[in-house]
Amino acid sequence: MKKFISGLIIGILITSSVAANSDMIGKVIDATYPLVIDGNVLDKNAIVVEGTSYIPVRSASDKFGYDVKFIETSKIITMDKIESPVVEEESGDVMEEVIQEQEISVIEKAWHERKRLPYIMDGVNTKKAIEIFTVDGNHYVSINNLFDTAEQNWNGTTFTLEYNGKTFQATEDTTYKEGIDFFYYGRFYIKLSAVGLNAKIQNDTIVIG
Repeated sequence: MKKFISGLIIGILITSSVAANSDMIGKVIDATYPLVIDGNVLDKNAIVVEGTSYIPVRSASDKFGYDVKFIETSKIITMDKIESPVVEEESGDVMEEVIQEQEISVIEKAWHERKRLPYIMDGVNTKKAIEIFTVDGNHYVSINNLFDTAEQNWNGTTFTLEYNGKTFQATEDTTYKEGIDFFYYGRFYIKLSAVGLNAKIQNDTIVIG
C-alpha cells in the first residue's frame, strides 16, 4: 500500500534543488529506502515521490556538518555549515603552545570520525540519535536529545547542565583540553563518565547506561 504525504514534508532533492513544500501535500510516496552516508545508516529513510528522491533534512544535515534551524516567523528552514572552531594560540611558554596544538589535532581527528547513531538509554530504546566520538578512551556525546530530563539553561553566553546532582558549565569559547568534561566544538559535548555513564556500540546502536 502506497503512503500519502498528508502534512508538511521538507526534503532535499538528490539533484540538490529544493522542493516547494506546498507542492508535496497529497503526493504519493512511491518508496522509502535506507540512507547511508559514509558507511553509516541514518535514523530516517529517504523517500521517492514521482521519481524524485528526497532525504531528511535534520539527519542528513547533522551528518554533513550543517546546523539546521526552523525560523518560525518566516516559516523557513536554514542550513549553516558548522565550521571547526579555530583556537588562537596564546603567548606563553613554547612547550605549552605545542601541547595546545597537539590537543587541537586530537579533537579535530576524533570529531571528524564521530558517528551519529540511535541509542538505548538504561535499557530503553529512545528512538532518537546522538553524536558520539572517543578521545583518549573517553566517550563524548552531543547533549541534544540525551538529557531531555536534565535541567538545562542557555543565557546567551553560558550553557549550564545539571544532571545526577552535578553542574556543568561551558561557553562557546570553552575548547577541548585533556581531562575536560564539558566543552564546545560546533555544539556542546560532555564526557559520559563525568555524569556516571558509559557507552558501547552494538549493531550500529549506542548502548548507554
